[in-house]
Formats: sequence, C-alpha cells, structure tokens
Amino acid sequence: MVLATTTSAQDSGVLDSLVPLFRRESGIAVKVIAVGTGAALDLARRGDADAVLVHAPASEAPLVAAGEIVGGRLVMHNDFLIVGPATDPARAAGAGGLDAALRRIAAVGPFVSRGDGSGTEVRELELWRAVGIRPDSVAGREQTGQGMGATLLVADAHGAYTLTDRGTWLAFRPRLRLVPLVEHDARLRNIYHAYVVNPDRHPKVRREEAAAFVRFLVSPGAQALIGRFGRQRFGEPLFVPDAISDTAGAAAPAPPPDESREARAIVWRTLAISGLATLAAMLAGLPLGYALARSRFRGRTLVMALVNTGMGLPPVVVGLIVWLMLARSGVLGGWGLIYTKPAMVLAQFIIATPVVVGVTAAAIQSLPPELPDLLTTLGAGRFRRVWLISREVRLGLLAAVMAAFGAVVSEVGASMIVGGNLRGDTRVLTTAIVTATGRGEIPAALGLGLVLLGLTFAVNAVLTVAQQRQA
Repeated sequence: MVLATTTSAQDSGVLDSLVPLFRRESGIAVKVIAVGTGAALDLARRGDADAVLVHAPASEAPLVAAGEIVGGRLVMHNDFLIVGPATDPARAAGAGGLDAALRRIAAVGPFVSRGDGSGTEVRELELWRAVGIRPDSVAGREQTGQGMGATLLVADAHGAYTLTDRGTWLAFRPRLRLVPLVEHDARLRNIYHAYVVNPDRHPKVRREEAAAFVRFLVSPGAQALIGRFGRQRFGEPLFVPDAISDTAGAAAPAPPPDESREARAIVWRTLAISGLATLAAMLAGLPLGYALARSRFRGRTLVMALVNTGMGLPPVVVGLIVWLMLARSGVLGGWGLIYTKPAMVLAQFIIATPVVVGVTAAAIQSLPPELPDLLTTLGAGRFRRVWLISREVRLGLLAAVMAAFGAVVSEVGASMIVGGNLRGDTRVLTTAIVTATGRGEIPAALGLGLVLLGLTFAVNAVLTVAQQRQA
C-alpha cells in the first residue's frame, strides 16, 4: 500500500520505526511517499495513495466533506515553535507573546518559509493572517519549496527565523545554531490525523491494507512507540500519542536496520537499475543511431535536432512524464509500476537513449562517406557492413555507453519522482544522499557521495581501459 505523508513525519524518523513494526505484525508492505501535506492530499484526491497521515486540519476538512478521505483517526500531536538566531535581532523572545513576536519578525526578518503547501506552511499563513500581516510583506521572507528538515538547514545558514514542528526540530537540533524563541502557545499545537482514501471514489485503492494501517497507528503498540520515540536520544518524546491513553506493556518496536547492510544494498540497487537502463538504451540506441547516421530522408535535420535536445533532457521532466503515465490516475496506472524499480529503469532508459543515439550517430558520421560503398564493392553484405563499420567506430560506441551510464547513475529527479525513494526498495545512492542531507545527516551524505563517485569512477575506468585497448 502507498502512504502519502508529510516530510515532518518522515524527517523526524518516527515512520522508520512504525512502518517496520506494522509490516512485522501484518505482513503488509508500506510505500511511504513523503511530501508536503498539500501534495499528500492531492495524491489522495487523485487516488494515487491508499492512506494519508497529515497535519493540516483546515486543508483536510474539504476533502473529508467531499468524501475523498474517510475513516479519519486522531493519531498524535506535537507543537510548532518559532526558532531563530541566538542574537534574535527582532527581539522576538522578549516580545511577550506570539502575536507581538510575529509583528517584530515581520518588521525585521529574515524569515524562511517552506512554501510547499505543507501543513507547516498552512499554519504559518494562518498565523500571519491572524495578526493582520500579509506574508509577502514580511521582511526578507524566502520560500524553500522543500521539507522541514531542509528548510531548517536553510534558515540556519541564513541566520533567519522559521516555523518548525517540534519533532523535526528535536531531530535536527544537534546540527543547528538556531534556538527556540516562541513556543507553548495553544495556537501552535500540531495535530496529525490518518485517513483512508475513499475506495468508493477510487476503485484502485487498497481498502483493506489502508484500513489496517490506520487501525495500527491507533493501536496500543503503535501508540506506545509514538509516546516513547525520541526519548532516549533527545531526552523527551518527539510526539504525544492521542488515540489511546494507556499504552503500557505494548509490543517492542522492530529492531533498527543494519545501516552498513542497507548501504551495501543501495549500492547494488543503484548498479542494477542504472546498468539495466544503460543496457536497454544500448540495445535500442545503437541501431537507431546507426540508421539515423546512414539514412537520408526529409525531416532528418529535425530528427537530429530532437535527438540532440533529448541528450540534455532534464531528468526531473522525464520523471514527471513517466509519473503521469504510471500513476494510478494515469493511462498506464493499471500496470502497478509506480514507485517500483521497473519504473525507475524506464525513466532512466528514456534519459539514456537519446545520449546513445546522438553519440552513435556522430561517430558513424565521422567515417568517410564512401566507406559503405567501398565495403559493398568488396563483397560485404548488409550485416557484414554493419559489423565492419561498428568496429571502425567502436571507440565512439564505448563513449556512448560511458556517457549514458554517467547520465543515469548521477540523476536524482526522475528516480525520486517515479521511485518514491522507498527505504529498502527503490532508494538509490543519489536519493539516499538527498534524504541524508534533508535530515541533516551530513557525514552520512558525504560518505554516500564518496561511494557514488567511487562507483562511477570504477565503471568508467573499466570502460576506459577497454576503449584504450581497442585504440
């Protein structure tokens, strides 16, 4: 089943404990798609998710009223707080209350907003409206368009104020210079609800699995885990369980994953996905490049221009197009490929193929134009001519393979969109680096980055040795 949830829940790490426990108890796998609350609710509205865990009651209410999401349950809460630089140039900490602090911050700034339609941004906009301030009039207000963790890092780098949920704040606190300035106001309470996407509106929704997950979140075991999550590491829990008051004696959480084993799995997964996409691009692109170089037809220049354009096609655009086709609401939604490794291979194949076609065509065109006729005169048949010409340009063909592999193994946009960055399933090196950076785990991100560089170098070194031997 697919759970659409917020980056706040994901960045805090609580889902990394809850999801394995649910799978251990039920045998149901959960694909967690972490986006802003607005995007999560959009996924629910289109039927591209089975359940949602969100924290913006004002945004949830219209979908509940419209019957798009049903079976809502109150799961947990924490609270929001305003953090900022220790120097506090706006003197928000001594303002005497939330309203006065907001007015001072608006006058002095800077303020960093998520700007992603999330529950956090919804609450921020509500707070500005409550004190009669237009958000665009806030001094130095910037919008990251990213999750809570990344927004905290941006605010910290800029010495700015921001609104954050306490769970993500506690998880990131050791890596930040920002300090809490305004907190414990009743209007800063941050409530999380879980819903099932209405299967009567969207027949492809996995009704039983989604309902089971929502029931699990309010079960004694899950509520106990929520109530103690973060206490050992941060000295206080990141969330307060709201569904069940007595959670004593509940089941223990699943053991933490072996990080080194997971890192090795990510490396092999990266190689498998990018390698398969490159191989498929070779099988399709080499003959297409050969045919394009040797053929003469009306519109050939236009086709060449399209191929050259495709060589620079933004991966994130490819990811968006593939997502629109493979999502449940898309034309190929019935295939069930979205957020899977085959979907990632498909997206990377689309990225790599124009590279192979373009480089192959350029290599073939570099040969003397009379060579095919000469080979024919010498008695070479069609396939023999293709083989001999390929041997002549084998260095260029190896260059095409190297360029294609480099293009797909290093891309992140398409893999993130169509793969969903699912831990233990579709997470690859590039998306793992983004995740670690977004959580403030800089040493882990650097380590993964070095692994990616080493992997890319090793593969290209092998191809380069083969190329130079042929030379």
